[in-house]
Amino acid sequence: MPETTIIIKSTVFKLVNNVSGCIIDHHPSPIASTTFENTTIELHLPDSTPITISSICRPPHGSISTLELNNIFNSNSKCIAVGDFKAKHRVWSSGTWNSNGTIIHDYICNNNLILLAPCEPTHFPNHSNNPSTLDFGILKNFSSGDANSINALSSHHNPVSFEIDINVNLPVISKIIKTNNWSKFKQIMSTCLPGNPNIQNIKDIDEAITKLNSAILTAINLASRSKLINGNYRKLPPNIVKKITLRNQIRKRWQQTYDPRYKRTANRLTNQIRREIRDYDQESWKEWLMSLNQGDNSIYIAARKFSRKYIQIPPILDTDGIEYTPPGKGKRLQILLGEFIPN
Repeated sequence: MPETTIIIKSTVFKLVNNVSGCIIDHHPSPIASTTFENTTIELHLPDSTPITISSICRPPHGSISTLELNNIFNSNSKCIAVGDFKAKHRVWSSGTWNSNGTIIHDYICNNNLILLAPCEPTHFPNHSNNPSTLDFGILKNFSSGDANSINALSSHHNPVSFEIDINVNLPVISKIIKTNNWSKFKQIMSTCLPGNPNIQNIKDIDEAITKLNSAILTAINLASRSKLINGNYRKLPPNIVKKITLRNQIRKRWQQTYDPRYKRTANRLTNQIRREIRDYDQESWKEWLMSLNQGDNSIYIAARKFSRKYIQIPPILDTDGIEYTPPGKGKRLQILLGEFIPN
């Protein structure tokens, strides 16, 4: 018997343009998976793009497949996956973390997804005093929402309620820039930790510290917004890429041990990488200059580009975040000019 299900109301009130009684059009959208169970549907709301909603439940053993997660999040431009992922990570859960937590955390970061997790734990094992958060949501092209763990059942798993603003989304581009909404962070913290805790003994102190750490990590994650920038990452020769990877590994080892030998080695590699990148840039520049000729007018096109004065417009703060692309900057400037009133 499947452990996942989705219940849809036949109508929704005051959901779209304050019109009551809108019919929710939806249909099943089966997605094959072996590392987790899922019940997936496609939702069609008035004046809105289709939304894929997936209820997920993982078995207690084995690793989750990112390829199967791709089947869900590549099915539509807007996706919501919620459920029991059996994954623990310090970003959303207190205490120890497991390999599936690392897999899902990296998957969220690498694919510009949003984590939606409650401040309170969702799993309370009977054999230990280490509650954790195993139930959470992952959003694609949604940047606003809230999650709450509800202590309403006798089960060791708490039900979790999700509230998601379907009208707020993130554009899909290719590079990630993260910005923090500190006002939202303050609001989340005040909601998660109302007033001073009642502390009577050492156990209460430990629980208060654990709850505070969990609330801070969750609030930072929920108040952070990922923004992607158009353009591909710079391609470097494989020998330089390998040296950068080695430098990063040694630097991480120094951060863990503070052994000065690792720091000296990392600094030496950094200087070597800078020299090799400079030499690579100079060689690429020479090759490009030698490729210019009059036959295909490439020399005249290059001269025209260098002689034209170009003004770089810095990023502009918009209501939905920071605009980096020229179309986004132009749209925001157009709005500002329309709001301008001369004295």
